[in-house]
Amino acid sequence: MAAKHHSTIDLLLTDVVMPNMSGGQLAKELTALRPDTKLLFVPGYAGKTLFDHKVLDLETNFLQKPYSLKQLSLKIGFALSHNPNPAKLQYNL
Repeated sequence: MAAKHHSTIDLLLTDVVMPNMSGGQLAKELTALRPDTKLLFVPGYAGKTLFDHKVLDLETNFLQKPYSLKQLSLKIGFALSHNPNPAKLQYNL
């Protein structure tokens, strides 16, 4: 879908654990096509599961569930304004 989308994709908000593809794999593939897209992971799992999927590192934006609309809004604002270039991050999948 991203390859066919002609406008800018400012932010990818994705889960970490999904069927068929991890959030990290999705982020890697999307930022290969759209290097300026910012990332925000909203994991449904905590602790060890996140690191088992090897998505999170010190430079990854994530928001642990449950969260309020205000927390989501603040995290999106932070991701859009402070996230480093995602294409330069390394996701060990």
